[in-house]
Amino acid sequence: GNVISIEVEASEIVIAIGWIMDEGGAPLENALLKNVVGLATTDTSGFFQAEIYRGTEAINVMKGGVECQVELSEYIVKNQVAFLGKLVCVP
Repeated sequence: GNVISIEVEASEIVIAIGWIMDEGGAPLENALLKNVVGLATTDTSGFFQAEIYRGTEAINVMKGGVECQVELSEYIVKNQVAFLGKLVCVP
């Protein structure tokens, strides 16, 4: 028979929960989170829940054709959930 070699890489995914604000302190509502696993958006209050790879250091956010970035400081993962708290998105 035929033999095919494959390479498999496993990455741990965690659930990130947070609240994204713009630089002025207003909630970043209905924004798209770009470098997460799958599709994730903020709600009308800026809250989000997204799947991210453990060790992710930043999330790129798109709102109305303008992109900004949320830096993730060290966060604690408990039971596969990372509570990120209040975050500020910087252009």
